[in-house]
Amino acid sequence: MSAPTPSENTILDPYFLGLSFLVTFAIQMVFFFAASALKMDKVTDFAYGLGFVVLGVLLLVLGGTFHTRQILLCILTCLWGVRLAGYLLFRILKIGHDARFDGVREVFWRFLIFWVFQAVVVFITYMPLTFCLAQKVDSPYSWRDSLGYAMFVVGLIIETIADQQKFAYRNDAANKGHWCDVGLWKWSRHPNYTGELLCWWGLFSVSSAVFHLHPWQFVSIIGPLLLTMSILFFSGITRLERMADERYWFQPDYQQYRKQTSPLWLIPPAIYGALPVIVKRVLLLELPAYENPQEEKNDDGPLSSAGDKQSVSCDEKTTLLPDSV
Repeated sequence: MSAPTPSENTILDPYFLGLSFLVTFAIQMVFFFAASALKMDKVTDFAYGLGFVVLGVLLLVLGGTFHTRQILLCILTCLWGVRLAGYLLFRILKIGHDARFDGVREVFWRFLIFWVFQAVVVFITYMPLTFCLAQKVDSPYSWRDSLGYAMFVVGLIIETIADQQKFAYRNDAANKGHWCDVGLWKWSRHPNYTGELLCWWGLFSVSSAVFHLHPWQFVSIIGPLLLTMSILFFSGITRLERMADERYWFQPDYQQYRKQTSPLWLIPPAIYGALPVIVKRVLLLELPAYENPQEEKNDDGPLSSAGDKQSVSCDEKTTLLPDSV
């Protein structure tokens, strides 16, 4: 027996892929042209979170089936997207400037490439939910649902707490020139990313409960995989570790913090610090790419002798760094 068609009221294709791409691209381009015309960067991250919210509501309504799983996926997506978009908008309005786009927002094509990439990321990340929301036939509740909902709830709590703790820490003048090492940040150098990955792998788990109807849809695992790769190797941890090393490398307690604090997963410092390096490398993602040894410098360049060394503040070496570092 052939699998049932996902949706009788199709738009562009029965799986909503074309519609999802066009809507995502349109949202990002609207914000791009506004940001480019005004030479501003205050809506970039807001548009990212908003894209997921719009997709969730639109595809649920157009699908018209309103199965419990579909409704819950839409609600969870909206919770995640509204929280993230609202938080990032509030943060950038308070900070007033996003140094990631220095030298980019003024150049049309470079700025456009960023926004196109952001549209592609939203589209691919949301693909598992797109398939689920287009499905006309529901599937029984399964272990994938239980696992996915649990992962999402835990992830959202971690991400929300981590963002709040770091925002409060960075806005306390007493902490200027120091990295955030309070609360969840004692157990992970990037707990907000821990939460984000749990959320999206959880949403994939729930969505995949209907993929047995069309097994090829498991290809949408590329969504959480792309997000994971981006966080681990590209725009996430690698970039932030490099910036943090440039700012704090010569502070002795920073080296201790790195040694006993996991880069991603929440692990008690006493346990993580005692683990062999090989275990950290292979199992806990303490990658060589996250290590960026710095050379102390004087006005004439790198120092050659210990007697000539003097402390150089990170604010003097690196300016206008993003607040997320």
